[in-house]
Amino acid sequence: MKNEDGLDKNTSKFKADIEALKAMPDGRPADWLKKPWDMHHWVDMFVESGRAANYLMGHVWAVYVPVSLVLIVWGWVD
Repeated sequence: MKNEDGLDKNTSKFKADIEALKAMPDGRPADWLKKPWDMHHWVDMFVESGRAANYLMGHVWAVYVPVSLVLIVWGWVD
């Protein structure tokens, strides 16, 4: 029986999610860059990427949020 949490399985999930991000019709960063004042495009980047690639984006946010919080707190301490 193959390990269900193995590196190969996780890598294949990430690859599938990256392909899903490339194929999403809405929520691309390029949409927001065309109209940066349009907050709907800004919100779509996060909402649609979460829908299209929930496994990948969950990992991205799980790393990004704690690192950001540590950096913010570290900045306040100085």
